[in-house]
Amino acid sequence: NYEGSPHVATMRRLNPSLNTVPILPDSEAWAREQPGEPVVFKSTFDGFFRTELEACLCRMGVTRVLVCGLVTSACVLSTALGAFHRGFDVLLVEDCCADRSVARHQATVAMYADYCFRTASTQDVSEP
Repeated sequence: NYEGSPHVATMRRLNPSLNTVPILPDSEAWAREQPGEPVVFKSTFDGFFRTELEACLCRMGVTRVLVCGLVTSACVLSTALGAFHRGFDVLLVEDCCADRSVARHQATVAMYADYCFRTASTQDVSEP
C-alpha cells in the first residue's frame, strides 16, 4: 500500500505543494498490465526495495532491464541504481522519462549515463 509507505509522509512534509492528488489503486487503462503479465507493487522510490521484482526478473531469465518513468531524479534513478546494484544490464529509455524540469532530468541523466546505465531512445529499443 503506497499510502502506508513510510516515505510518503516525509515526501508530503517536504513537498506540501505536491502530492495534492490522491493516490488511486487502479492504473490508467493505457498502463494496465496485459493478461498474465506480472505486477510488482513498490512502496518507495526503488522498485527493487522490499519487492519481488528481482526474483520475478530472475525467474524469467532477464539480464537487461529497460527503465523509464517519472520522476527521473527520484524513482527512475533509484530503480535504475537498484537494478545496477543487482548486476542487471541497465538501459534508461531517456525519452520515456521526465522530471519536475527538463534541466533536472538532463542533469540526472548526464551524471549517471555510461556510469551505472546506458541510455537509449524509444526508437533504439523498438522492435523492427
